Amino acid sequence: MAMIGEIKLWTGNFAPVGWRFCDGSKLDAANFDVHALCSIIGDRYGSSDGRYFELPNLEPVPDKDGRGVSRYIICVEGEYPRMP
Repeated sequence: MAMIGEIKLWTGNFAPVGWRFCDGSKLDAANFDVHALCSIIGDRYGSSDGRYFELPNLEPVPDKDGRGVSRYIICVEGEYPRMP
């Protein structure tokens, strides 16, 4: 199971359930679906008045053959990482 906040390179044209594209989207910090992610990344990538936070904005990676791109996704539903 993936850990919340984990980032992976993804070749699909959709983000799987429990994941979001790392496209700089602004999300409501009070939204239950992303609340755990907000508690992990906080305002590291931007925020507005503490009510919203932003996902990382990572550039797509062109495929070697130039026919497509891979994009980064971030886990929003999974195992909450434990501190050592």
